[in-house]
Amino acid sequence: SASGVISCHTCHNLSLGGTDRLPTSLGHDFLTGGRNAPTVLNAAFFNQQFWDGRATGLEEQAEGPIQAGVEMAMPDVMAVLAIENIEGYLPYFEAAFPDEETPIAFENTTRAIAAFERTLLTPNDGLDRYLRGEENALSDDAKRGMEMFTQAGCVACHNGPM
Repeated sequence: SASGVISCHTCHNLSLGGTDRLPTSLGHDFLTGGRNAPTVLNAAFFNQQFWDGRATGLEEQAEGPIQAGVEMAMPDVMAVLAIENIEGYLPYFEAAFPDEETPIAFENTTRAIAAFERTLLTPNDGLDRYLRGEENALSDDAKRGMEMFTQAGCVACHNGPM
C-alpha cells in the first residue's frame, strides 16, 4: 500500500481461508469500505470478480484494490516503483515477460498477481470430499450452513468448485 502497511495478504490471509474474517476490511489509513474481502481461494473459477461482479477477470480485479483509496491507495506508477525496489524481483519479471522492454510494469504486475491467484485452488477440501460422499468431511455446523446456503439459492452461482 502507499503506507507500506497494507498488503494483499492483509485482507486475503490464506491462513484464514483467503479472507480477513472482518465485516468490512481495513485498508489504507485505517479506512474501511462497504464490504469485506471475498476469498481468493478458487477465484480462478469465476468469470466475474468482486461481490458485485464489476471485474471480468483476475487481471482486471487485481488493478482495483491496489489503486483504491480506501484499500491500498497506491497509484499504478507508485506500485511499479515499489516493485522495482524489491531486490531480486527483476529477474522473475524478465523471465515471466521476456518480450517486454520494461518487464516491471503495472499491467505485468496485475498479470503476475492473477497467475498466482490461479494457483489458489482447493480441490480436496472438506466440502469437495463431502459432496463425493464422505459424510464426516463436514462438521454438523458446516452441514447446517450448507443447508441454509442451498435454501437461500446461493448454489445457483456457487456450485461445484465455486
